[in-house]
Amino acid sequence: MNNVDSERVARRHLSSVFWLAPVCAALMAAAPARAQQAEIDALAARLSAQIAKSQLKRVVVMDLVSPDDKSRPLGVQLTDQLGAALAKQGKDLEIFDRARVRAALEERKLNTEDVFDPKTSRFLSKYFGAQIVVTGSFARAENAVGIVLVASKLSESNETVGQSNGTIPMTKEIEAFFGKPSQSPPLPPGVFKAGQGGVSFPRCVQCPNPSYTDEEGSQKVEGTVVLEVIITPEGRATGITVKKSVSPGLDQRAVEAVRKWSFKPAIGPGGKPIPVRTTIEITFRILK
Repeated sequence: MNNVDSERVARRHLSSVFWLAPVCAALMAAAPARAQQAEIDALAARLSAQIAKSQLKRVVVMDLVSPDDKSRPLGVQLTDQLGAALAKQGKDLEIFDRARVRAALEERKLNTEDVFDPKTSRFLSKYFGAQIVVTGSFARAENAVGIVLVASKLSESNETVGQSNGTIPMTKEIEAFFGKPSQSPPLPPGVFKAGQGGVSFPRCVQCPNPSYTDEEGSQKVEGTVVLEVIITPEGRATGITVKKSVSPGLDQRAVEAVRKWSFKPAIGPGGKPIPVRTTIEITFRILK
């Protein structure tokens, strides 16, 4: 091969390299998006299977909220992906358009953050004929974004019919949204916050209501005691503290009752039971 032929081969080789470079870059950029969609599809599949057992079909999906319980652009993006995935996975489900639902709520000045507000839930049931509402949250997890989804009936009981949690890959765009990790007060070592970072909520299995003390009953004391507790992987309540008091007697009754309760523990992104911190409200009311 003479020098001219060698130069032509080299030019063709370099041309191929330069052509392949943007193709490889595009494939590498698309890989996280595919992985993200696959995880969202898996979340939706688990949730739609649970919703199907309720035999209810008309579903509204509210914006996934950030750790500060606000609707953010990332949450809106994830919600749209989730809605599309639910429609695909649950073929018998009727998924109402997120943007249309939110616009209708805002037009009537109804609470878009708390869909279990009586006026909001009644509107969703009457105007859209919705039977199920899907709420959720997202938060930074280790090298990923944790997502928690909860499907509840739009009724007075707000009964939970399904939960799904997991993680999606952390991309550069999502990393930019989160910025620096938050400096929130640390939890005890190994304890997670329920409903954030891909961690599900614990569920009450055997939770009998506490009774009145003779003193509070005779004085007709009413109110809601708010407790902060740690639910262990074994489903027991520990580390119980009173965050909102009603009276010393009723506070003590609430603590004693919750200490005896049994729970289905929270599940972490890895699919195993983990200890979580959460709040429990116990309402004491005199029957009339």
